[in-house]
Amino acid sequence: MGLWKKFGIYLFISVLCLGCCGGAFASSYDDLAKDRISTLWVEGQVLGDMVIGARSQLVFVYMDRKVCDAARSERGKLPDWVTWNLQYEAVAAKQKKALFLIRYRTLKNWDFIISQLSVGGYVLSEEDILTRSDFTQIGPIPPDTEGTLAVAVPLSKLKPGDRISIAYGEWSQKWTIPKR
Repeated sequence: MGLWKKFGIYLFISVLCLGCCGGAFASSYDDLAKDRISTLWVEGQVLGDMVIGARSQLVFVYMDRKVCDAARSERGKLPDWVTWNLQYEAVAAKQKKALFLIRYRTLKNWDFIISQLSVGGYVLSEEDILTRSDFTQIGPIPPDTEGTLAVAVPLSKLKPGDRISIAYGEWSQKWTIPKR
């Protein structure tokens, strides 16, 4: 057997092994996202599996590099609101900020005020919103409305392992920042 033939066989086997083992090290979007999601009920009281009196639900998704890469590789399996907003990762990184997606769903009439949102003590402003203004619904929102905001939060407020508060006005939820 010639040298090039042996080399070709070894190369083929190496590539085959790497392809099979690569999946063992990769994490799925769902596995990564479960540690990066915090749900907040505005004006709601959680009783076991029920929520009573909530005006809206806010789901904060921390979209760090790891979860964005996983979302890109699973693009066809994820909701559009996740994949569409991946475009803002580079914008947030350029500003030395972290990308959060805030998915909201109204249950009653709700006046959505951006300055009521805070992550780790950092109060969000309209300048922190990365979503284009024609896709942004702020102010009075009727019931049964869903939407997503991509926002940028300074990385200085997000130290891996820290337990921070995610809040809308007086309603808050504690969340632990994942250790990469």
